[in-house]
Amino acid sequence: MVRCVVVTLAVAVLGWVGAGCSSDIFDVKVALDAQSYAFDFGKAQGTIPTITCDPAAPGVCGSAPPISVDPSLGVPANVDVSLGCDGASRHCFAQAAARVAQPMVVQAGDLAQEAISYVQFADIAYTVPSNSLTFAVPSVDIYAGPGGSQRETDPGVALLGTTKPIPAGTTIDVGQHLIIDDDTPARPLIEDAIRNLSEIAFIVVVTPRIDAGGAMPAGVIRVNVYPSVVVNFLD
Repeated sequence: MVRCVVVTLAVAVLGWVGAGCSSDIFDVKVALDAQSYAFDFGKAQGTIPTITCDPAAPGVCGSAPPISVDPSLGVPANVDVSLGCDGASRHCFAQAAARVAQPMVVQAGDLAQEAISYVQFADIAYTVPSNSLTFAVPSVDIYAGPGGSQRETDPGVALLGTTKPIPAGTTIDVGQHLIIDDDTPARPLIEDAIRNLSEIAFIVVVTPRIDAGGAMPAGVIRVNVYPSVVVNFLD
């Protein structure tokens, strides 16, 4: 489902632009639609097999029993688990990857598009309202791309931010904030989408690694994302 983000004047004025700028321009903070992403790794039990391997010939890991993921919620469909050989421990490990993409369309609402002077990307907050994963998540990567993007490797997709590590089974109720600055790769794309009222795809990616002897990847984690921007309007 494509979400619509309606940009209106029913937002809080942050303040006038500093000295040297026209008094006809003011900054307004606009909250975009919250996004919710569920990562379902199913109900597998047991541990990752402890298999000795040689990094120079890692084929033994490929011949290990396959690790299947059967999502109980049916989402996301694109969950992958592959095996590799760790050079330090010389044991096989499991590398999991899951991603969910959601599009949103920016609409003008009550705001005349020509009134926008420029867009400054402000903030991404996130929470983890539920988490039953059997493994720790080192980070959750949040990307933005053109409408229709499904993977972080698709053309035009860029990194928006990365969360802190999330221990197994831990929830986060208080919103955490990602650092968004001029060097954030996805910032120009977000600015253009707001300015041009076009579609954006937010892609959230989880890529945990489970070492030999660790719990099989299982459980569900939900990540909620709350993006907001600062828009400069002509008075």
